[in-house]
Amino acid sequence: GEIVTEKGKAFIFDDIGCMINYIKTRDLISKKGFLYYVVNFEEAGRLIPVEEAAFMKYDDKKSPMGSNLIAFGTSHGTYLGPDQKPLPIQHWEAIVNTYP
Repeated sequence: GEIVTEKGKAFIFDDIGCMINYIKTRDLISKKGFLYYVVNFEEAGRLIPVEEAAFMKYDDKKSPMGSNLIAFGTSHGTYLGPDQKPLPIQHWEAIVNTYP
């Protein structure tokens, strides 16, 4: 993921969970002018704004620091788990509020 400040400085994260922890510990949620991006799971290397992403915790897809959160464009349909049941999807505000 990536955070871009109002001055254009970029902070890069290899795990969505680490980015969320950084945002929470610095109370950046209330900051105006910050932009937040995540890597689209279906298009490696492509950043998308968090407002255009859907998130889910999926333990079969390991993330670098172990949060196992993945993001993909909201145009994506249902993502099925190994048991072929739909996995729960959350949007940015919900994932930030519920992530430890």
